[in-house]
Amino acid sequence: MTHSKDGRVRVIVVGAGVAGLVVARQLHNFGYSVTVLEATDRVGGRCRDDAQWSSEGATMSPLSGQFVYGVVNNPITMLCRQADFSLDPIVDEIPLIRHNGSVVDPLMNQRIDFHFNAVLDAIAEWRKEKSIREDVGLGGKIKFFHNAFVGETKLRFSEEEDRLMEFHCALLELKCGAPLNTVSSLCWDQNESFVQFAGSSARLVEGYEAITRRLTIGLDVKLQSPVVKVTYSGSGVEVVTSSGDICKGDKVVVAVPLSVLQSKGIQFDPPLKETKVCSVNRLGCGQTEKVILRFGEAAFWASKVGKSRVFGGVPTGGSRGWFSVFYDNSTRNRFIIAGLVSGSAVQEMRSLSDQLVVERCLATLRKLFPEEKVGIPIETTVTRWYKETYSGMAYSFIPVGCTPDDVESITSDVDGVLFFAGEHTNRSFPQTVTGAYLSGIQEASRVVVNT
Repeated sequence: MTHSKDGRVRVIVVGAGVAGLVVARQLHNFGYSVTVLEATDRVGGRCRDDAQWSSEGATMSPLSGQFVYGVVNNPITMLCRQADFSLDPIVDEIPLIRHNGSVVDPLMNQRIDFHFNAVLDAIAEWRKEKSIREDVGLGGKIKFFHNAFVGETKLRFSEEEDRLMEFHCALLELKCGAPLNTVSSLCWDQNESFVQFAGSSARLVEGYEAITRRLTIGLDVKLQSPVVKVTYSGSGVEVVTSSGDICKGDKVVVAVPLSVLQSKGIQFDPPLKETKVCSVNRLGCGQTEKVILRFGEAAFWASKVGKSRVFGGVPTGGSRGWFSVFYDNSTRNRFIIAGLVSGSAVQEMRSLSDQLVVERCLATLRKLFPEEKVGIPIETTVTRWYKETYSGMAYSFIPVGCTPDDVESITSDVDGVLFFAGEHTNRSFPQTVTGAYLSGIQEASRVVVNT
């Protein structure tokens, strides 16, 4: 093993998202010589906030993640306390509004929520003796067990109750980042077998980019340095960027999104084992999008949803993934709302212009709030994460035919020299910034153990 001129072990980190920055921060603190190569012109990866709207010094408008799920003992909570960032708790029961403007009786939604979870429990029982060859889409299984319940009990669900079932399916599609028919009914919630963080969820008021900027302080980060090749052996590593720059070190941690690994944008020499490559390709790249609207007048939605920062719109026929959930990101005199697109609607959205997507969002809001004047927003943003070359996704999910073993395969290091980090490598807390953070801690520890 060769070292830097000052005798320190040299580690190259590919990717300056949360996972990559945490790896770099940990190893830097341990005295390693660390260089971070980031393909884009900014740090943070899929943690991005709208800087234009935050120029007034107020709350960020997140283009991606904005919540901490389970604040008790969560490392993100600890970071927020250390940096004096604010966490705004989110109530568990969100207001639901019909497309005629009336509010759903919370007791009715509680009944449907109970039934929906009972259906998921029935699926969990059914899958106990199943092999991966018997895996099918989660959406079909939800429908099967729901219909079985109706058949056995002779109960009949009203049209409104059916729509509430659709709303809970939309929430699940948002959680998975994919249409339910593509999600594994055997393994979709594999992380539930691990103890999760307790407590309520909360909105990070300053935005996740505030955290990534703090993590970057004192680190050697080279922006606009897309990596195209990683050569590794027992004697060290050599990392080549698209401009031909060569960075040499002793270890390398690849902390890029799953979509980048699947695109084969980075060549590995020697090639990765076929088992790892197959696992990379089997794991799913989840897709969700946001439509962010800034209004010049008061938050018209507040009259109906009160202080709740999240509210739902009960879907009508064919609209399940279109704006079933809204986030209120307003602060002071800035009135901002974000509508979420998930499930099959994400694919439908790709054929529409930003203007048409915004108009569809406004049309939904006017149905939910017919008594209010929903004017023209003064600023709009439509995310298109699938177009981002070095992101290309929201978060990972377990599709049909994939298992937790695939996650373990991706996570495993190669000869104690090549390591992988990111939310997609974390079995316990996938799909979250917390998961990315903890994967960075884990891989930093593995580097130390293998030094």
